Amino acid sequence: MNLIYKNVNKNINKYDIIFIKDYLNYDIGFISGFQTGIDYEGLKIIDNLRVKCSKRISLSGFTTYKNQAGEITIDNFSKYTSIVKLKNISYNKRTVLNLTYSDITLIFADQLNGGTLFTYKQCKNKNKKVFLLDKISEKNTDDLITIANELADYTNNKINKNKSIVINIAGNRLQKLYNYNKVLNNINKFFEIFIDKINKKIKPVYNTNNNFEL
Repeated sequence: MNLIYKNVNKNINKYDIIFIKDYLNYDIGFISGFQTGIDYEGLKIIDNLRVKCSKRISLSGFTTYKNQAGEITIDNFSKYTSIVKLKNISYNKRTVLNLTYSDITLIFADQLNGGTLFTYKQCKNKNKKVFLLDKISEKNTDDLITIANELADYTNNKINKNKSIVINIAGNRLQKLYNYNKVLNNINKFFEIFIDKINKKIKPVYNTNNNFEL
């Protein structure tokens, strides 16, 4: 397997790079900070749904070198060999790296505060594309359809121009989710709507991205 890195200087520190598994062979990549709650559950939902998607989806992301509180250990997701451990790195720096090396940050939040609010503010400060689903446990189907369609349209537009796209999943950690089951149900419903529209609208892709091999 070749590890490819995207849109970064060759001289950048290797721990500041998101590695994408089989980069040239996917259309949509999903990453997260790999924390308990939205980060972890979002990737699990995508993993379950990607068999329904006509486009190639990869999963990768950041975790910390030490097993800090709230982090998912690499062993919990060992089948995803593209997950990268970052040594001695703060949550804030990891958050900034994730949104920097992704095209879109998708935030699911019951409470827009703490690290989740930091993520949202950083997206705005750095003029990065962000989709926010605040009070996610209270969203009705129409709310989910509206934002999922917006995300799908944006994604389709990129892929139809022969560009792959990386989506960063972010949000509250487990302890800050009011209604865990309702949150997971709505996130699952959101991604089902998203994938359904991707399948209907997207055209065949011939990936011509220029990438650097490590």
